[in-house]
Amino acid sequence: MNSVRPNFSNQSWTEAQACGNIFQNPTPFIFLILAYFAFFIMSIVGNMTVIGIIIRNNRNKFRTPVHYMIFNLALIHLFISCFSSPLALARDILGYWFANMTLCTIYGSLTNAFAIIEMLTMGLMTVERYRAVASHGKHVFTVPQVLIAIAIIWLLGLLTVVIPTIASNSVRATQTIVYCTYHFKPSYNINDLIYTATIVIFFYMIPFIIILALYTSLGYKLRRYNAEARQRLGEAAIRNNSKVAEILWILTVSFFLCWLPIFICAILIAFSVRGIIDHFCSFRIFFIIAHVLGFSYAGVNPVVLITLSDVYKSAAWQCCRHKVLPAALKRNNTQQSLHSGGRTEELQSNISEM
Repeated sequence: MNSVRPNFSNQSWTEAQACGNIFQNPTPFIFLILAYFAFFIMSIVGNMTVIGIIIRNNRNKFRTPVHYMIFNLALIHLFISCFSSPLALARDILGYWFANMTLCTIYGSLTNAFAIIEMLTMGLMTVERYRAVASHGKHVFTVPQVLIAIAIIWLLGLLTVVIPTIASNSVRATQTIVYCTYHFKPSYNINDLIYTATIVIFFYMIPFIIILALYTSLGYKLRRYNAEARQRLGEAAIRNNSKVAEILWILTVSFFLCWLPIFICAILIAFSVRGIIDHFCSFRIFFIIAHVLGFSYAGVNPVVLITLSDVYKSAAWQCCRHKVLPAALKRNNTQQSLHSGGRTEELQSNISEM
């Protein structure tokens, strides 16, 4: 890619000529295609496996609040992989937006909404785990409560993006620049800056800070469980809580790191347009890499889950062998019931096992 500054007054094809495309310099874009394809396969296979496990075992171990939230994440990741990723790849290898602005608006709005829904879902999972651990299993979310919360999250995520997009030409223009084209204006009005700052702060930074604080407190509480709590819950339930918290923490940090470059791009576009124009080709490289990393999380999430979670690992293996519920899980459930008694069994049934 050369360093010729693009002529922003010309059409999209001129933009593609400015810093290279798959027709001018195919080698880096072939690697880009391979990266997208690898993450696409990881996402489709991994998330379909997670969804299949939860659906097939819906009447057994997986009918718990945490697993329904994991199901919601897997569904979001499938939407991102099947809708957002192909459009982003086509844009990146061509160097310009290949379709009309209506598709651009839909693509930008839904991609933004998916990211918000994903972050809020992980926040809900954190609150659910914290509440269960802090109350020693006495107060946990029920399945109906979680399903209602998930519906509210979807509604909030969609309305937060769709309403401003429909109501404001400025927001539509900003989303067009962020997601589709490289037609950067020399400056933006205050509405652009407020909208970008609101999305980044309230749906990315603040939720992550809250999640970080809750997980830190959660780890402290798990280490400080007293003898009474250990006797009531049982060591197996406490170890399982620790494992669940560890897996969810890894998923949250992975999300933050994968999506951070995209939010940096949004901030740069809103607050440092002149710098982007002066270093356009460098920004375009960073822009492409940022989207590869962001969309890669859709494949990373199920891989981490199936690799680290004994329950999902066993269930995935059993699904390959056409069985509904692993015999090992049945034996484990029976042993816990015999060991713990009625009250402990009731408590452990409310503590998701992973």
